Amino acid sequence: MTTQKEPVYERIEAYVKTLVEGQISLYEYYDGKIKKYFYSELGDKKLIPLISKKYLGENQNINENNTFRNQLYELYDLALTEDSKIKFLKYDKKSLSEFIEENNRLKGFGDSYTYKRVKTKDWFKLHIRPGINISSLKIEETTGSTIERNFELDSDASLRIGVLGEFTLPFNNNKWSILVETTYQSYSQKSEFLDITPGSTIERSARASADISSMELAAGIRHYFFLSEKSAIYANVGIHYDFWFNQDLNITSENSGFNFDFDDVRSNFNGFVGVGYKYDKFALEINLQTNQELTSNNLSFATKFSTLSFIASYNIF
Repeated sequence: MTTQKEPVYERIEAYVKTLVEGQISLYEYYDGKIKKYFYSELGDKKLIPLISKKYLGENQNINENNTFRNQLYELYDLALTEDSKIKFLKYDKKSLSEFIEENNRLKGFGDSYTYKRVKTKDWFKLHIRPGINISSLKIEETTGSTIERNFELDSDASLRIGVLGEFTLPFNNNKWSILVETTYQSYSQKSEFLDITPGSTIERSARASADISSMELAAGIRHYFFLSEKSAIYANVGIHYDFWFNQDLNITSENSGFNFDFDDVRSNFNGFVGVGYKYDKFALEINLQTNQELTSNNLSFATKFSTLSFIASYNIF
C-alpha cells in the first residue's frame, strides 16, 4: 500500500468475467489477490475501470479513493434524491451488479442479464416434454427388380411424451448443459400405390402399412443465448437411439401375390438438431431428426424414417 491516492494503470491482456450484460455492462477481473470491476456501454468495446483504491494518508491512516461512486452517479445522471443510495454503495460483485441492473431498468435501457454461479441444487433440472411428432416413412426396393416398388407413406401426426434431465455445466456463465431424454413415440399409416412392371399395361394395386412405436433415448448438448434473467433462446444437438416394441411394417400387392413383412425393425444411432425459446420454467422447441434406417439388416428394401417435433416443455424442478 502506497501514499498515492490515484490508481496506477498498466496495459495487459486478461480474461474478465461478465457479471451484468445490458446497455451498461459490468465485468470482474481477479488476479488471485484482488478483484477489480469495469463497465462498458453498449456498442463500445472499451472497458472503463471503476476506481476504488486504498492508500496511506496522514499519520499512516488507511484512506479510500472511491471514485467509482462518482463515476456511476454521472454515468446514470442520477438525481439528488438517489444520492443516498450511491453514497454507501459497496465495491463488491453483489452490490455493483444489483445497482447496475436496477438502474439499467429504471433508466429505460431495457432488460439486463445478471450472470450468477449455479447453486448445487440447480445443476440438475427435470423437464416434462409433451408435443406432436410429424413423421414420414419412405420404403425403396433395392433388389433391382423389374417391378418398381418404392413407397412413400403419408405423414402422420402423433403425440409424443418425454422426460428430459438437464445437467448445467459450471463454466461460461451457465450457457452450456448436457441433455438426456427418454421419449415415447409412435407412427401409424397406410397408403395404396400402383405396382407397375415397366413396359406393361397391367396395373396392380399395392398397399404399404406401418404401425410402429418405440421408447427413444437421446443425449446431447444445449447452448443458451440469454435475453434476460428469465428468458433465453437455445440450440440443441445430439444423437438418439430407439428401442422398438411395436414392429408392424408390411407391403402387400394382392393381384401379384407379393407380400413382404419386415419382422425385425431395427434402429441405428441418428442425429438431431433443435432450437427453442425459454421463459422461466416454460419452453417451446422445434426438433428435427435425421433420416433413420429401420431395416438395416434387410437386403431387399431400404427405409427412411424422419421426424419433425413440436415440443412444449415445463421445468418440474
